[in-house]
Amino acid sequence: MRTIHYLRRKNALSMGDLALAEEMHRRFLDLPRDELADCVACESDMGMDYLIHLKKDDEAITHFGRLLDDNLRCKEV
Repeated sequence: MRTIHYLRRKNALSMGDLALAEEMHRRFLDLPRDELADCVACESDMGMDYLIHLKKDDEAITHFGRLLDDNLRCKEV
Protein backbone atom coordinates (compact mmCIF):
# COMPACT_ATOMS: atom_id res chain seq x y z
CA MET A 1 0.00 0.00 0.00
CA ARG A 2 2.90 2.38 0.66
CA THR A 3 3.88 2.39 -2.99
CA ILE A 4 0.30 3.14 -4.03
CA HIS A 5 0.25 6.25 -1.81
CA TYR A 6 3.71 7.22 -3.09
CA LEU A 7 2.49 7.11 -6.69
CA ARG A 8 -0.81 8.80 -5.89
CA ARG A 9 1.13 11.62 -4.21
CA LYS A 10 3.31 11.96 -7.30
CA ASN A 11 0.26 12.05 -9.59
CA ALA A 12 -1.59 14.52 -7.36
CA LEU A 13 1.41 16.86 -7.47
CA SER A 14 1.61 16.63 -11.26
CA MET A 15 -2.10 17.50 -11.47
CA GLY A 16 -1.75 20.36 -8.99
CA ASP A 17 -4.03 18.76 -6.40
CA LEU A 18 -2.06 19.75 -3.30
CA ALA A 19 -4.77 18.66 -0.84
CA LEU A 20 -4.75 15.13 -2.26
CA ALA A 21 -0.95 15.15 -2.34
CA GLU A 22 -0.84 16.06 1.37
CA GLU A 23 -3.27 13.26 2.24
CA MET A 24 -1.31 10.71 0.20
CA HIS A 25 1.94 11.93 1.78
CA ARG A 26 0.53 11.35 5.29
CA ARG A 27 -0.66 7.86 4.35
CA PHE A 28 2.67 7.09 2.67
CA LEU A 29 4.64 8.07 5.78
CA ASP A 30 2.39 6.01 8.06
CA LEU A 31 3.26 2.75 6.35
CA PRO A 32 6.51 0.75 6.56
CA ARG A 33 8.76 0.19 3.58
CA ASP A 34 8.16 -3.10 1.77
CA GLU A 35 9.53 -5.03 -1.21
CA LEU A 36 7.62 -2.80 -3.65
CA ALA A 37 9.05 0.44 -2.28
CA ASP A 38 11.21 2.64 -4.45
CA CYS A 39 14.82 3.00 -3.32
CA VAL A 40 15.56 5.30 -0.37
CA ALA A 41 17.26 7.87 -2.62
CA CYS A 42 14.25 8.09 -4.96
CA GLU A 43 11.79 8.31 -2.08
CA SER A 44 13.86 11.04 -0.48
CA ASP A 45 14.12 12.95 -3.76
CA MET A 46 10.35 12.72 -4.24
CA GLY A 47 9.90 14.00 -0.70
CA MET A 48 11.94 17.05 -1.64
CA ASP A 49 9.80 17.60 -4.75
CA TYR A 50 6.71 17.35 -2.56
CA LEU A 51 8.02 20.09 -0.24
CA ILE A 52 8.92 22.32 -3.21
CA HIS A 53 5.41 21.97 -4.63
CA LEU A 54 3.99 23.03 -1.26
CA LYS A 55 6.34 26.04 -1.30
CA LYS A 56 8.03 24.83 1.88
CA ASP A 57 11.41 25.95 0.61
CA ASP A 58 13.24 25.94 3.95
CA GLU A 59 12.11 22.38 4.64
CA ALA A 60 13.05 21.35 1.10
CA ILE A 61 16.56 22.76 1.55
CA THR A 62 16.94 20.91 4.85
CA HIS A 63 15.66 17.74 3.21
CA PHE A 64 18.14 18.17 0.34
CA GLY A 65 20.95 18.61 2.86
CA ARG A 66 20.07 15.27 4.44
CA LEU A 67 19.99 13.67 0.99
CA LEU A 68 23.55 14.90 0.42
CA ASP A 69 24.76 14.18 3.95
CA ASP A 70 23.51 10.61 3.80
CA ASN A 71 25.10 10.24 0.34
CA LEU A 72 21.89 8.76 -1.05
CA ARG A 73 22.07 7.96 -4.72
CA CYS A 74 20.94 5.60 -7.41
CA LYS A 75 20.72 5.65 -11.20
CA GLU A 76 17.84 8.15 -11.03
CA VAL A 77 19.06 10.50 -8.29
